[in-house]
Amino acid sequence: MKQLPKIDSNQVLQKLKQIQLDITSIETEPPVMLTEVIGFIRCKVTLTDNRSSQALANFSLTKEGKLLPGEISIEEAETTAIFRALSYLGYETEALTH
Repeated sequence: MKQLPKIDSNQVLQKLKQIQLDITSIETEPPVMLTEVIGFIRCKVTLTDNRSSQALANFSLTKEGKLLPGEISIEEAETTAIFRALSYLGYETEALTH
């Protein structure tokens, strides 16, 4: 499985501040568990011009609910989903991964 790049939540927040006037809403759904240890989170970003995008990001936990080595947390999955939705809407997001 391809590992997602680590995304700093603070960098995402700074980027969101730059584009906040364009964003009407960011909605995230509760995490969905596909199995005991694998799940995903979905978010939807809507802009003032009524364009919107949805994106998913997955996460993996141990059976005890702990983060697996090398995997992203639920919080990081949420950030990744937002990042992807913004990217799908054409916002420059490359700087967030470097």
